[in-house]
Amino acid sequence: EVVQQTKEISMENYALQKLEDFSSHHEALYHSVKQALGDKESTVTGKVLDKYKEEVEEPLTSRQLSTYLKHLEKLGLIESEYKYGGELGKTRIITWNERCRL
Repeated sequence: EVVQQTKEISMENYALQKLEDFSSHHEALYHSVKQALGDKESTVTGKVLDKYKEEVEEPLTSRQLSTYLKHLEKLGLIESEYKYGGELGKTRIITWNERCRL
């Protein structure tokens, strides 16, 4: 139990360190991914965006958030697999990057 708690704290610190040079929207989006994933292996873009919109007062557009999700991918925090045929044409299947998986 102590090891798991330590790992969770370490992963959170790692993510926040990676995000410190980015906007507060990046951090809010990261926390939205965390909420949407919960104990599940994966989630979809729509669920992450819903959580994000609940978290911030003035949310960015879906297009802007798509770019921000790409930033989280490039930072190595999440991994995405693209599926075509979502409600708006395509969606991402989002999982934690192997290093960030709890």
